[in-house]
Order: sequence, then structure tokens, then C-alpha cells
Amino acid sequence: MDSFCELDCNNFDYNNSPFRFYKTNINRENIQIFMIKLIQNWNATMEWLAVHEPRILEIVPQELPCNRKEGILLSRYLILKLFGNFIQVDYNDYKKPFLVGRSENISISHTKGAAALWVSPTLNGAVDIQIMKLKINQLYPYFLNQWQQEEIIKIKDLYFRTLLLTRLWTIKEVCIKYSEEKYLGFKNNIIIPTIASLTAKNILKMDAVIRGKCATKILSMSSFCDDKYVITFTIK
Repeated sequence: MDSFCELDCNNFDYNNSPFRFYKTNINRENIQIFMIKLIQNWNATMEWLAVHEPRILEIVPQELPCNRKEGILLSRYLILKLFGNFIQVDYNDYKKPFLVGRSENISISHTKGAAALWVSPTLNGAVDIQIMKLKINQLYPYFLNQWQQEEIIKIKDLYFRTLLLTRLWTIKEVCIKYSEEKYLGFKNNIIIPTIASLTAKNILKMDAVIRGKCATKILSMSSFCDDKYVITFTIK
């Protein structure tokens, strides 16, 4: 079964590192998905980086709010460790990231305490990672259509409802990132055949239909969750 596994510490020289690195073992040619988690507080992380990786601090704009700095730091540090050197990340006209001077296609996502990176030498794709928060139980009317809301109300267990809503949100984000269309609405433009099975606490495979202005696409995705995070990504 597809899952995430922690990368070999010997390859990443932890030195009491405040980070942990993971990758999927999905059996998909030309696709790799990586994840980094922060396991110490922000101040301790900054102190560790100042000693062991001071170069990474130079590429994080200090004027940004703390949550934005954390996201950039985590994603860029993950890229540094995977590729072995500092690579500039830039964005095209659709705000899709790319690695300057390299040919790999990438997608980046970050949330509080974690970041994810989707990499392929030949394919286009997308990834989204979100931390599960109870607040999403108040927000779902803004991004679910009527029949989806009726399905959500049937789920009485708060944990599984939060998991389902977070997973639906990541599916929306992946579809929007992949389609590169502006003003794509989850209520009307992204269709998921069934949502009841999305409460399963393991890795799932699903299809979503994107009805854009230019074309209709079927997007195949996988979604994985642990006790804290949900990560969803394209698989072909």
C-alpha cells in the first residue's frame, strides 16, 4: 500500500535537526512526493539554522509575517536537502513554481509546521498539504455545494468530519494548481463523484472532474493523512 516513510537519517545529517523528512513509496514512474515537518519551536529552529545552515536564512525575506517565513524556509530547506545545493525558485505567469536552471517540474505547498514538494522530470502535477483545524467545520458552506453540505451534516464524529473537510479542501487546491485557470470554484467547477469514502484514515486514490472555461479534465489523485496533516497530490 502506498504510504509515507521517513527518509534515512544518514542521508540528511540530522545533528539534532528540528526537521524530519519523508517521502512516498508510491509506485508511480517519474513522480516523487516529499514532505518536511518541523518538530521544534520557531526560536529553537532559528538557533539551529544559524549554527548549521546559516545560508538558508539569507533567502527568507525577513519582512514577511512569521507564517509565510516558516513556509518558505521549510520548502526551500527541503529543496536544498533533496538537490544538494541552493536552487532559486521562481514562478510563471500562472504562479506555478519552477526551479531556475533545472528541468524538473515541481509543485510546492506548505502549512503550519510542514511543507510538501511534488517532483517529476516529465509530468505536470500539483500537491497540497494542510494542517487539520476544527475551524474548517465553520467554513465549509463557502466551498461546498448543497449536496456535499448535506453529506457533511450526516457525519457526527468531529474528528472524521474535520478530516473529510480538510481532504476536500486539499483536493480543491490541487485542482486549482493543476488547471492553471483563474476563478475556478469548488462548488461548481470541481466535481468529486462521492465524498463518503474520504473519511478513511489511510492513503486514498480518487478522481476529480475539473470543469473549466477552456476544457473539462479528469484528474487522478492520492491523499494521505496522519494525526495532524492531510496531503493530496496528482499521481499521473
